[in-house]
Amino acid sequence: MKRIFLAGALACGCAWGAVSDAWDCATLATNASKVADWMLAHPPRGNHKDWTYGAFYAGVTALGLSDPSARYLDVVREEGRRYGWKLEGRPYHADSHCIGQTWLELARADRNLAYATPTARAFDFVLDYRSRTPVAINTPKGLRMNFDRWCWCDALFMAPPVWAKLAAATGDERYRDFMISEYRATHARLYDKEEHLFYRDSRYIGKTTKNGKKVFWSRGCGWVFGGLPLVIRELPEGLRTRPFFESLFKEMAAALKACQREDGAWSPSLLDSADPDMQEMSGTSFFCYGMMWGINNGFLPAEEYLPCAKRAWAAMCRNVSEEGKFGWVQQIGDRPVQDFGPDSTEVYAVGAYLLAATEIRKYAVAQAHPEAKTVEVAAVARPRADTVEVPWKDCSLAEKDLVVFDLRDAAVLPHQLVDSDGDGAPDKLIFPATFVSGVPRAFAVFNDASLARHDLAPSAPAQAARFALWQNGHAIAPDGPATQRNLCAGPVRSAVETTYAPLNCGDALTVRVRCVSTRDRGQCFTKHVATFEFLDATDVTGGPVMETVRAKRRADGLTARPDQGWMADFASAEKGPELAAAFTLGPSAIQTTDTGRLLLARAIRSGEPMTWYVADGGAVDGGVATPEEWREVVSRAHAAAQQPLAVNVR
Repeated sequence: MKRIFLAGALACGCAWGAVSDAWDCATLATNASKVADWMLAHPPRGNHKDWTYGAFYAGVTALGLSDPSARYLDVVREEGRRYGWKLEGRPYHADSHCIGQTWLELARADRNLAYATPTARAFDFVLDYRSRTPVAINTPKGLRMNFDRWCWCDALFMAPPVWAKLAAATGDERYRDFMISEYRATHARLYDKEEHLFYRDSRYIGKTTKNGKKVFWSRGCGWVFGGLPLVIRELPEGLRTRPFFESLFKEMAAALKACQREDGAWSPSLLDSADPDMQEMSGTSFFCYGMMWGINNGFLPAEEYLPCAKRAWAAMCRNVSEEGKFGWVQQIGDRPVQDFGPDSTEVYAVGAYLLAATEIRKYAVAQAHPEAKTVEVAAVARPRADTVEVPWKDCSLAEKDLVVFDLRDAAVLPHQLVDSDGDGAPDKLIFPATFVSGVPRAFAVFNDASLARHDLAPSAPAQAARFALWQNGHAIAPDGPATQRNLCAGPVRSAVETTYAPLNCGDALTVRVRCVSTRDRGQCFTKHVATFEFLDATDVTGGPVMETVRAKRRADGLTARPDQGWMADFASAEKGPELAAAFTLGPSAIQTTDTGRLLLARAIRSGEPMTWYVADGGAVDGGVATPEEWREVVSRAHAAAQQPLAVNVR
């Protein structure tokens, strides 16, 4: 084996094994960037939304999410815009679905469901006209595979994660139900219950190597094992069918551990390392990724699987050249072969390398910070972006070099300590996060000078409230603020306190108003909490005022749901849609002011806070193109405001 590696390295003139296999964040980041940058600079083909790039960009996206300040998310965003966020052309073929993993991860990261719309439309077609023909059919002319279904094991990486992500991102269970049904059909056809491995496709059932062993292709099983974490993490914990995927993952992990080579890699043929006797890096990288994910998430015991993953990572790093080329990768195929060597590379193997590096980063951080507090956020019913608020006293940490670490994406998140009660000391730790339907989130909080971020600009400033009281058929609004005081201005939240001159409402009624307005990072709604003071016996109604948008409004652009307490307006314009919305936390009456504005009015009690939200359409990042999409944004925000996140610290 040593002679093979040396001869190949000399033949291609590369310095292999040029990167360290150390498990620290700095080394991992350097290695991952080196490998990603080499492949980005040497694209092997022009079609960047085929299945090979789908796997590559899954890794590039994971790398980008772990460090949003790097260029990698911008690389895949540009590809998304280039392709209009569309899948490849074949509506049923799993290979054409693979790039959707990247589009949906970006939709979540950028809080922009417009990226997911073409995928949803394509999958709706499949749901409406799904294939009912078996996965494979024996015909008089031989075996015929049905590529309108997942008839080869590679497909279990290409398609199921996309369907699972779309279900989680939209809350539409039809996508998840389809995925589970099709996955089980492929499992029933191709999974060997004795060996706990997948045949590449039906042609290989019953075939043996020259040494009489069953043929299980390393990369084929790598596709399955690498795809399972991407599916499982999108499934609700209480889902009845989730244990099927978890058990399958554990069974495969045990089988793979048993057939690892002494050099840490896996051979092209899993059960016959002598046919051929050589290492293969695409399968090895997927196995390393899957095992590290299993260790990090409690599915695999570290004492059994960590040595296996460490040997695999060492083998992977030995096959990275000084320039960043990742070698010993079997080329596109469907079976174990030996026609590749140290100079053979492919984009899908790099994607798997980056996925593995990201999981190892999570482990390295956890090992470096056993004192870290874990912030657990319970699953939400509908997808949303929100600000997590944690009682600072529960953290028992120093303020200096504080880090909030996303355990899903391995990212250091922006955070802020706020003094919400005005006593001069911080009482809340806040940070932004996104949530999909039915899936809880977890974050680690600790102190680390090497990871702490100090480069974040303040969030957008909060604007003073626009409101009015409704008395005797007329709206009464203040002329403007009397005083304003900035309460905070940090990377996550800005808040301003505003008082107004007393409002003379007639009939000897005077109302004094104080309002605290809060704007959080990444949110298009500003929260206003106002206190009105007047004679207790007086009936007063009032609330937010919404400026309607008038330019080229479609007939269905204005929507009012006073029964739920929200209203939204949408109008087309040359520079993009003009948007407006407001909502309260309960049913309200909608009134029209003398100036044509809309007032969302409800009963006000003297001295009791009243809360409402008003949209800043400019913060939607161009993700809304129709009135229907804007109504969905407003409806989700309205629902989220009435269901605060459930947070636990341990």
